[in-house]
Amino acid sequence: MNRNKESRCLAVSAIFAAAFVAGSSAISVGADYQSTVLANNPLYYWRLNETTQPPPADVAHNLGTLGNAADGFYSADATHDSFGALVGSTDTAASFQAGARVSVPYNPALNPNSPFTVECWAYKFEGSGYPLGVFSSIQYIGGAERRGWLIYDNGTQWQFRIGDGSGYVATAAGGAANVGEWYHLVGVFDGANAILYVNGVEAAKVAISRPFVPNPMLPTEIGTAGAFGRHFSGVVDEAAIYPTALPPAEILAHYQNGINPSPSTPYNQLVLAQNPLGYWRLNELASPPPGNLPAAANLGSAGAAGNGSYNPGMQAGAAGAPFVGFGANNKAAAFNGIIGHVSTPASLNELAQFTVMGWIKRSAAHSTRGGYFGQNDLLEMGDADGAKNVEVWVNAYGTNMKIPYPFRDDEWGFLAVVGDGTKTILYVNGEVAATLAGNAPTYGSSSYYFNIGGGGIFNATGDVFLGSIDEV
Repeated sequence: MNRNKESRCLAVSAIFAAAFVAGSSAISVGADYQSTVLANNPLYYWRLNETTQPPPADVAHNLGTLGNAADGFYSADATHDSFGALVGSTDTAASFQAGARVSVPYNPALNPNSPFTVECWAYKFEGSGYPLGVFSSIQYIGGAERRGWLIYDNGTQWQFRIGDGSGYVATAAGGAANVGEWYHLVGVFDGANAILYVNGVEAAKVAISRPFVPNPMLPTEIGTAGAFGRHFSGVVDEAAIYPTALPPAEILAHYQNGINPSPSTPYNQLVLAQNPLGYWRLNELASPPPGNLPAAANLGSAGAAGNGSYNPGMQAGAAGAPFVGFGANNKAAAFNGIIGHVSTPASLNELAQFTVMGWIKRSAAHSTRGGYFGQNDLLEMGDADGAKNVEVWVNAYGTNMKIPYPFRDDEWGFLAVVGDGTKTILYVNGEVAATLAGNAPTYGSSSYYFNIGGGGIFNATGDVFLGSIDEV
């Protein structure tokens, strides 16, 4: 980030070019990327090349065959030492209200395009006049799209819905859904039908109207159908996903085991015997608040007062942009799309001019709305519209710039935003990509700080990027 009181914009193209040279006289302001940036007197410059990891996030451990590759993450407002579903057991569960959830980063193995079974126990705190997501893995970006599946509390009954790019292909609904009672819920897709079981008994079976299409990109979630903002209010326990259609006798056995105060086989052994891909018991104790967080060093003129912090859930020391101008073994910060960001004390408040720039990379799986870097309610930049576009929101103008996402999967790209009080310009790889014109004596202020990778860019929290970020 650069605060420059002179009436000029940075030579963005020269800084971009510096990534690809080392010791070249072609770049007059520096011999490599770092030198070129520092020659322009940035107030803040985070290389993000530290390797000390932040404390672990609040993890919902997966006991299924995918192991920790399918671990989930509790949101900060999820309570996970709640009373559990299993009769006679002291095992605990997780409770959810007002958007609290467990999110499992997208994994194609958890989203088969073949028969599968999903299972959980649910206890409602309150009723609702509209559907609330108990357990889901579904993509909805807009329109009729409903790729994936979900288990809904529909007010008076439970539903198991499966869909495709044009809507739901089957909705199996049935069974009472009373407040203050535990229910064992199972959804089965057998290749031709959506089948809902409630308390061990088939409640509905509906043939699909079109082929089922699994969720191709978004997290699996417990306690919400976050794609729709439909949040369950209650407790969820013993959630599992199996790569087969469990037979009715097995489903009944799970229910009968759960309500038996002295089962001959522990419930978890019954589940594990069916080789679930994901099995989240949701019985972890609440994690203590993290202590001191590792610093993301600021090399700009604000010095150590501008150091950022690596927050739990993200990865420090990931592979950085590989170009020669960054030096050997360049590192970056990696973000999982669920939790974790780099927080900073920096602010863009009341600037008449600014330049913000950095490098990003994402893979074929990506966040639908993940922040790259920026300050909420002032200058916001990141994935938008199901990650089809890059959006830059400029609050001083009350509008945004949008361009199609310009880089290939697994390709590093350079983005910069320059504001000079008369226009704001978005650069991609050193070239002008979009412009907003209009006088802005200052770019305004907000009560938030400049963040990297999410945690307060498009919104006050969340909207975490899925990918890597370098050299901000």
